[in-house]
Amino acid sequence: MKLIHLILTCVAFSSVGFAQAQKHPRVLELEEKLTKDAMTYLKGRFPSSPFLAIVRVDPLHRSTSETSRGERLPYLDLQETEITDEWDDPSLSMHELLRRTTKVEVKVELPKELSEDRSNEVKENLISLLSLTPARDDIVIIRRDWETTGNYWLQVSFAIGGLLLFLIGLYFILRASTSRIADAVVNMKPSGSGAGSNLAGAAMHNMVDHTSARSGVQDLNFSDPIRIREMTGEIVGALSKDSHFPNFEAMVELDGFCEKDQRAFGALIKEFPIELREKLFSLSYSEKWFEALTNPGDLNQQALSLLLRIHRLEKSTKTNPQWERLLIQAWRLDERRSEFFAKMHETEAFAILRSLPNSIALPIARDVFPGKWGFLLDLESTVERIKEQRIVELIEIAIALKSPRDFSQVTRYRKDRDLLKFLDTAEVHEEKEVYRALRKDSIVHQLRPPFFKVLEEQTAEIGEFVANVPVSDWAMALFNVSKAERKNVEAIFNEKQRLFFVENLKSFDGVPPNKDLVGKKRASIAKFFKDWKEILDKTKGEVQNDDKSTETLAA
Repeated sequence: MKLIHLILTCVAFSSVGFAQAQKHPRVLELEEKLTKDAMTYLKGRFPSSPFLAIVRVDPLHRSTSETSRGERLPYLDLQETEITDEWDDPSLSMHELLRRTTKVEVKVELPKELSEDRSNEVKENLISLLSLTPARDDIVIIRRDWETTGNYWLQVSFAIGGLLLFLIGLYFILRASTSRIADAVVNMKPSGSGAGSNLAGAAMHNMVDHTSARSGVQDLNFSDPIRIREMTGEIVGALSKDSHFPNFEAMVELDGFCEKDQRAFGALIKEFPIELREKLFSLSYSEKWFEALTNPGDLNQQALSLLLRIHRLEKSTKTNPQWERLLIQAWRLDERRSEFFAKMHETEAFAILRSLPNSIALPIARDVFPGKWGFLLDLESTVERIKEQRIVELIEIAIALKSPRDFSQVTRYRKDRDLLKFLDTAEVHEEKEVYRALRKDSIVHQLRPPFFKVLEEQTAEIGEFVANVPVSDWAMALFNVSKAERKNVEAIFNEKQRLFFVENLKSFDGVPPNKDLVGKKRASIAKFFKDWKEILDKTKGEVQNDDKSTETLAA
């Protein structure tokens, strides 16, 4: 009996499998389409929940009988090729075949956490989406005990929170370590030996100037604006307490950086206390300090590197503050340096010149002491130190030639800044009207020599000055200047220079030069003219003094 039951079961399963295997290809295609549409809907409705959809289609086939066709004929019968069942017609769409079904069953498996309302909503939407017939077709919702995404998002939240805590902890660790490095750099004492100093300098150079090639710790240390500001504040605080600051080398470093990057330099100077800021400005040399203090930018790596270098200089250079002040005042004199050194004995002059850069000292020595300037190149020779009282006297002489700057000039510059920008591109007649309306103590006279005075110069020596300026520069500077205003300059040109000058002006008619370029060219010529005029007046004064001395001796 059991054997018979087993045989019948096998036969039943075989018949079912055979029926499944014999399912029409178009039926399978329709089931696949409906399953895909159902899965797409469920994925969009429950993006973070597991689900499953299975569609089974019972097709409605048309019943046909071959006996109704009569006897088969030995020739082609057109009715034999006609399609008698819609499921065999490949031209019919899926929507048309959906009407040729007896029943469509959709089985949807969803998590049991979903409410009954959502299940009913899924049923209604699937009936509408799949174009099913409610009375005929079935949609079965099966609840499964699946794990929902609630725990998943909780795990993600824990993971993100742990990562944030790790990064914050790493940040504070790096911050603490870089603070210790900064304190060690600030408090570093120079080694007495030359090798130790070179090693410290090399280490500082690598740490500050090549941080991009180092690890992320150095990037955090020197590229982070907050860290740069903190380190700058620490070093500025140390310099403010140093009675030897600023010395001569520090002022030269500050002035050089101001020439390169005014905005970063302005941000650096703003970090100093107001009293020290005013002191630094009073000892400054470059005219660009005005713009730096008026329009500061942001601190950067280069500003911090400069500050570290100055701090090392202050630690390694502990000389007499009055002597450093004398060097600074002599350096600030610019074109009047020769006049200053001519007022002292050569032993005093060489003692000072030995402490100045050769680029400054050699031209002065050749000018003031023509036959003895080679003494500066003899490194084995020694010079006598200047006494303290004499140093104070020389400082007063230098201040009489060029007084320290007053910080109130920055305020006046800020007021006249727009006027200076206007004068850079103004025409010559406009410039003349502005300068005549200005007060004599206006800072515009100090910062910007007027160009119109070059054109009005009628002395016999003007030819020498005109010859020292290239004709192409004159053509650029005299663009859009009337013939009446430029006649004094053109009168100096020879025939060849005048022809070249006219050709340059004609070329500007087709492509006019930029107003800013013209303004810069006029400003450079005006500055050159001012320096030339001062040297000329000084030379005339010396000649007159020599003539008076000769007349006195003759009498």
